[in-house]
Amino acid sequence: METAKVYARDGNISIVQIEDRRFPAVALQGDTFHAIAVFLRPLVNHPDSDVRDAALDALDRLEPALDLYVTVLNDLKLDKPW
Repeated sequence: METAKVYARDGNISIVQIEDRRFPAVALQGDTFHAIAVFLRPLVNHPDSDVRDAALDALDRLEPALDLYVTVLNDLKLDKPW
């Protein structure tokens, strides 16, 4: 299993360095990550096409990570925290 060094923690957010990566990563707790996706989903129906396109783009980037998170939870036999 890979290891990660935690540089900072603030609530549901941590800054971590995974051993083979050059730059640290922002790690969000799953329920926080899910809340961001839930916030964005209604915006895909926004009348302003710029808002709609931005929401779709953000969700296209976030939802695969959220799907992977849920897969890991299932593998670990853990309930979703939302």
